[in-house]
Amino acid sequence: MYQVLLVDDEPVILRNISKVIDWEKFGFSICATAECGEEACRLLKEYRPNLVITDVMMPQMNGIELAEFIGENYPKTEVIIISGYDEFDFARSAMRAGVMEYIMKPTKKEELEQALQKVYERIQRKADLERNIRELREEAEKNIPILKNQFFSELADKIIPEGQNLMESLKYYGSELKGDPFRLWCFDLDREEICDTIPEMRELLWVQLRMIIRENTKGLFVSDSFVKGKHLLYVVEDSDTLPEGKSMEELLEIILSEFKNLTRTSLSVGVSCVYEDYHKLYMARKDCEAALEERCNLGEGSCIFYDEVRVFSNESVEYDHELMNQICMKLRALNKKSAVKLIEKIYVEMRENKAIYQQFYSQTILILTELFNISPDEERKKKIREVIAALNDYKTGDMLRDLVLEITEETVDEAAADSAGKNREIMGQIVHYVDEHLGEEISLADVADAVHLSKNYLCSIFKREQGETFFSYLTKVRMDRAKQLLRRTEHKVYVIAEMVGYTDYPYFSQVFKKHTGITAGEYREIYAGE
Repeated sequence: MYQVLLVDDEPVILRNISKVIDWEKFGFSICATAECGEEACRLLKEYRPNLVITDVMMPQMNGIELAEFIGENYPKTEVIIISGYDEFDFARSAMRAGVMEYIMKPTKKEELEQALQKVYERIQRKADLERNIRELREEAEKNIPILKNQFFSELADKIIPEGQNLMESLKYYGSELKGDPFRLWCFDLDREEICDTIPEMRELLWVQLRMIIRENTKGLFVSDSFVKGKHLLYVVEDSDTLPEGKSMEELLEIILSEFKNLTRTSLSVGVSCVYEDYHKLYMARKDCEAALEERCNLGEGSCIFYDEVRVFSNESVEYDHELMNQICMKLRALNKKSAVKLIEKIYVEMRENKAIYQQFYSQTILILTELFNISPDEERKKKIREVIAALNDYKTGDMLRDLVLEITEETVDEAAADSAGKNREIMGQIVHYVDEHLGEEISLADVADAVHLSKNYLCSIFKREQGETFFSYLTKVRMDRAKQLLRRTEHKVYVIAEMVGYTDYPYFSQVFKKHTGITAGEYREIYAGE
């Protein structure tokens, strides 16, 4: 049973409330009563009730002040306020104090029972949530694999201090590493589309990959694996003892092939140089990432050793990733002028910096791939595929740059024209949906489903086309409809609130006043009949 404290300066009312309700039926029992707020504060400390039911107007400390005291000192205690004063200021003050239930005098038994039921359910939900959190914490403490994954992830980010005894940490997490020279394998999906539609798919694919690796290596030299971002990484001993006398490259190619046959998903792997010190795991990760960049030249399903792609020095050479990200963003936004300017810039940088000239074709492929994705025309897509397939036929950088710029301008112009027509159609569908469902609860998810778009994309095009957010538009439409009904009908204000989609009347009143500067009642008095 949950404990209830009753507070009212009129003893008769206290007795009536105590007797009229079957408290046990609703899961409560009365632990104490108080005739003023100060007495209630003392009893709160003694009994720590789950619920306080209090009158508003009391000497010394009123019900709102008591509710504020409870909110500050006993945040888990629920409060129901009973008052004969129906001014909105009281209700608003109660809401600010965290009061969820506000009942007017004369108190009806049914209303109080309904409030008790709501409070009981709320307390139960809180208790369930606290229990779930506690169980999750206990489970996390037991879940060493998760902590182990975090440890390796931090080690790969060079977060672990140099002075830390890594071998002791590895032993604690159950690692099989013994301090021998190691390499790092970094597996990455060649295509992300499958994970975009099914969020859990990446995790399931990694489970399959781990099974394939375990079967093909038989635990001879493969040690620990961990997930970092979108990658699955393995720390492996640099051993000559490989299954059936295979080289590491042969073994990895078998793993990639079996994974593709089993999952119908292409996978590439970057392999680091050999390192002696596990503190250098972050360097091994950088090796793998640099190796995987060569996938643009080598194609999907590649096994790439950093030793073989390192050309100019022992350190990886990096191009301007941020510049490429900006190009992709401008293309997706169909900003032709900015995209062309940035594309020209990246080709100038590659031409001037011979150290990154090796990335020339890979950068071109990235740009063309982005153009392929935004193009609405199948013939255009076909042309882009043909260009990618024949990149080696363009012998100079200038020739290839000019071709890319030409394709960029044509593709963005086509996509912009197509997008404008589609966006106008979508906006019409959104406006129609809002008009048809104005009296209902309208969520962004509902509208997105109705027009077959993602929520994020809907918000983006709505702001771009309408010049305001979807929810500001929805509020404006609802307020306009409410003003129309106030002028032309005799409906009660709370009925009009429901007719325009507000089930919470106080909140409707708050929004209406903020929107118009006056209350709904004042608006009706001024504009009725217009």
